[in-house]
Amino acid sequence: MKTIFMKSRFCLIQCLILLVAVMISAPVLADKPNCNDKGGQNILVHLQTTDLPAAKIASKLSLLLQNEGCDTVMFLSSNGVQVANEKVFPSKSAINQLLTNFLGEGGKIFLCPGCAESATPNFSKKGDDYGALLSGAEILTSEDQVTEMFVNADKIADF
Repeated sequence: MKTIFMKSRFCLIQCLILLVAVMISAPVLADKPNCNDKGGQNILVHLQTTDLPAAKIASKLSLLLQNEGCDTVMFLSSNGVQVANEKVFPSKSAINQLLTNFLGEGGKIFLCPGCAESATPNFSKKGDDYGALLSGAEILTSEDQVTEMFVNADKIADF
């Protein structure tokens, strides 16, 4: 009899702790963050790898932030420029679809000029052996554009 009472008492204590935890976290969970609530924010998502998990998370995060009203820019550098290469990530790939949706929501994708030029396959030449730039993505033309993008960012996420 004492064992049953102890078990039910222990269960009751666990339930009370869980209830208090839910009550404390409920206001936090109810307030969904929104860039419009903060007067708009410029978010820069920097991707410098073709590592699939990192590329997918960066692409998904960019889309989510853009959908929340943030002015979101993806900057692809180093090997990350290949994410915008339709020869490497074809149109049916999950990453390409995320990037296409991101661009469709008003997001911007910029590529490092030197990185795009030195990438293999690169974007500066035409033909079957070279890269096909994702429609809507843009290769920056000067270092000043890169500097300005980082200076104007309120927040930077680096992958």
